[in-house]
Amino acid sequence: MAKSRRNLNNSQLRANARAVGEARPTEAGIREKLTEQRRRCSLTGVPLTPESASIDHIQSLKKGGAHAMDNLQIVHREVNQMKGSMSVDEFVDWCRLVVEHAE
Repeated sequence: MAKSRRNLNNSQLRANARAVGEARPTEAGIREKLTEQRRRCSLTGVPLTPESASIDHIQSLKKGGAHAMDNLQIVHREVNQMKGSMSVDEFVDWCRLVVEHAE
């Protein structure tokens, strides 16, 4: 029962994200975003290749973010995996802790 409740909640989140009415991502929009970012990861500045580039939701869909161009950034796939559903601020805070501990 909990599983179908989770699916319903995820479906509702996706519906809410679609209902916002913001510009849906398009291939042209993604290419434009890559150009704006100078083909670099928006969080690290690392150069991106087609193999390393990954689309990230700035505010995750899980936390109510929209699947819209103004909620997307292009990041390195490894960075995206590490960030998961965290906000950018949460992710940066964790990265700072890692750096402080490693020093």
